[in-house]
Amino acid sequence: MTKSRGMWQCSYPRKYGLEVTEQEGAHVKAARCRFCKYYGRQVSLSNRKHGLRKTDQFYTVPFRANLIVKHLEGHHTDKWADYVALLPNEQDTFFDSVQPRANTMYHYMDMEGDEINLVVSTEIVDVIIGEMLFRPEDELDAVDDDLAGVDDRNRNIEKLRCSALQLFKLNENKDGYTVSIKRVMRFKLAIQHVSCGLLFRQVVTTIEQTKNTCKIAKLGDLNDTIVGQYVRILVGHTLQVISNILASDDVWAFAISFDGSQHRGRTFFDVRIRIGVNGVLHNLHLIAMPHFDRHTAANQEAMLVKLLGALFVVWTRKLIGVTTNGEKTNMGHVNGVQVHMVRCAEFKVVQIWCVPHQLDLVVHVAIDEVDGGTWFKTAYTLSTYLRKQSNLITEMGETCPKKTNRWLTLGSVLKFYITHAPRIVAFLDERREQVNNPILTSSWWLLTYAFAPIIAIIIETVVKLQACDLVICQQRQLLVLLANDIRDMFKVRHIDDEADNAFDDLPIIDYVRRDNSFVLLATLREYVNDLEMRAQAYWLAIDANEKISVLQTIAQFAIGLSDGIAKVEAERDPTNNAAVDLAPLVMPMDLVKMRSSTFISEVPQEFAGLVPGGNFPGKKVRAAG
Repeated sequence: MTKSRGMWQCSYPRKYGLEVTEQEGAHVKAARCRFCKYYGRQVSLSNRKHGLRKTDQFYTVPFRANLIVKHLEGHHTDKWADYVALLPNEQDTFFDSVQPRANTMYHYMDMEGDEINLVVSTEIVDVIIGEMLFRPEDELDAVDDDLAGVDDRNRNIEKLRCSALQLFKLNENKDGYTVSIKRVMRFKLAIQHVSCGLLFRQVVTTIEQTKNTCKIAKLGDLNDTIVGQYVRILVGHTLQVISNILASDDVWAFAISFDGSQHRGRTFFDVRIRIGVNGVLHNLHLIAMPHFDRHTAANQEAMLVKLLGALFVVWTRKLIGVTTNGEKTNMGHVNGVQVHMVRCAEFKVVQIWCVPHQLDLVVHVAIDEVDGGTWFKTAYTLSTYLRKQSNLITEMGETCPKKTNRWLTLGSVLKFYITHAPRIVAFLDERREQVNNPILTSSWWLLTYAFAPIIAIIIETVVKLQACDLVICQQRQLLVLLANDIRDMFKVRHIDDEADNAFDDLPIIDYVRRDNSFVLLATLREYVNDLEMRAQAYWLAIDANEKISVLQTIAQFAIGLSDGIAKVEAERDPTNNAAVDLAPLVMPMDLVKMRSSTFISEVPQEFAGLVPGGNFPGKKVRAAG
């Protein structure tokens, strides 16, 4: 018993809410308090002699349970009491839906004092908040003034801009702005209500009701303009914190990811940044920038360059990674946004094209080729038709899933068709004379039964690919497994001059060849035989020529899908083709913790081209993109 005292116990992570941060084999050397990581410290300010600590609590060998409990009871009183009262399975998911405190702005603000004072750079306020996030048309529409001419309009715009930035006070030396929040409680409530999705006017009403009910005079005199100012302050300070991190000498690299998104009919340019700070790798949402101009690659590039330039002037020296989705304006080989961003960087950049999106495109192409697109169009039309049949929905007690443009929904739609096939067929037969009824042939049903299993395993793979903790090499393994599963399912074979040239003697009607792959129709017949009984009935209902046509369609789909998936590669070259030289064989989490001497001696020399500054003379390596 004496020898084991202070040693790590396998029950500690669940029992005390700990997270292992350093481990050698089975030997745990360090752990962190997850209550600190996700909630921060809860300490009473009464009779407190020292300032409030904001750092996370770490434990090293020897691990003393009494000190761990003392910390939890003293610094996380409420959350620890809630945690102890839970069942073991509930404790396992206690932190799952909580955002780490380091990823929230309250981690960087003193929210307990009577006043908040923040300093924001001139570039962030003038360029990002006052220009890129400020749209005159929206502000003028909100005021709804009748403007006599261009001069009046420009004066009104400048007046509205000054009002929006009223709380930002320019420093005497003209370098940066200072913001003072004197009503901290009101600021906190306003930001929290906005984060719940309330409109600015709804926030005003909610806080006014709180003031009247709780008799808190400090919450008074709030309007939607002030709420908008609060939001701008929070955005400005968020960007300033990230700007300070980028400018730090300890941070030598970062990576960005951008994508287009839409909310309530308005397009946004979504930008994320991945950066290491104090030995911890963070994946942060940088900004969702409203896209007011045309969605051309030139406009998107100009917006991204202006944004990064306002954050950190020499950002091109630290950019080592660029990731984006498959939008044509982003992925163009000559004028794509990603290609232009790589050209801006001063050092070699690792380019990543979103693997789930590439898989999405491959499946789209394969499905669109089936029967010239007729099969997929019928599946979409049938979904729309069935969703309008209220009597059928009441009878079955289930509504057909909605077929959207995202092919992932196709899996649930096909499952619905197969489950309710007899009733769907009977329902359509009863209304055969009606106009615009979907026509479902036996061949269409056969293809539906044949494709449903493969769509299901693709969806499972996509879910795995979207895991937050997945790395590139694991994505590649999942794609290889998926392609192999499809080949095994449909017996797709590669042509080998020495081994597989015997099929050349077969009649061309007995096999389907596409590029360097082929499928024997006899093996596909075995696949159809393994389908359920309803599929067999549809098979018997078609003639010999139609049977061959169905088998050829399935073969073309299987070959196109498996070959397309095999070509998917996350890493791209400077012209956005699949990269020959893949990403370095080193994990960012390892780079984050390296000293410069260790980095220079152990990291492969070919990786040096990715690193700003080459050999890092006198510089500590603390972060990786």
